Amino acid sequence: MTPQRKHPETVYRGERIEGPKGEYRGVKVTVDGKPLAYPAELPRVSPGVEWGYRGAGARQLALALILDATGDAMLAKRSYRFFCHAAVEQWGSSWRITAGRIFEWLEQYEKELVIDFPAPDDDDADAAGMPHVVGPKLAVNRPQASRFEKGGYR
Repeated sequence: MTPQRKHPETVYRGERIEGPKGEYRGVKVTVDGKPLAYPAELPRVSPGVEWGYRGAGARQLALALILDATGDAMLAKRSYRFFCHAAVEQWGSSWRITAGRIFEWLEQYEKELVIDFPAPDDDDADAAGMPHVVGPKLAVNRPQASRFEKGGYR
């Protein structure tokens, strides 16, 4: 069965929910106005989604976004950590991205694949046990930042 890709103009949005006194109440993530679903067959790296920081919640959101946009679980598992690093970790209290932007990032990711064997004490391993064997050439591997890192995909 071929994975079902979303239309490039599909809109994903996220916002933090605040209470009447400005207290944090959670997050809301939607796809064209409907809640973003997270399939049970994918690994959970966090009990919920988040963004704007380096952590499991941001990785969980990156995985869910790629899977929803592409319909391809293997692609999502292979690339979510790098989409997270280059985009999700950078987002503010609210954000918007289209499926087309996610596809552009994935195309760039595929062009820039490199073998990346982490040190045994890599503290960025996630609970899903996803291997760190491939990834794009991010700033840590070269002095110039990619278009994605310069904010071209926010």
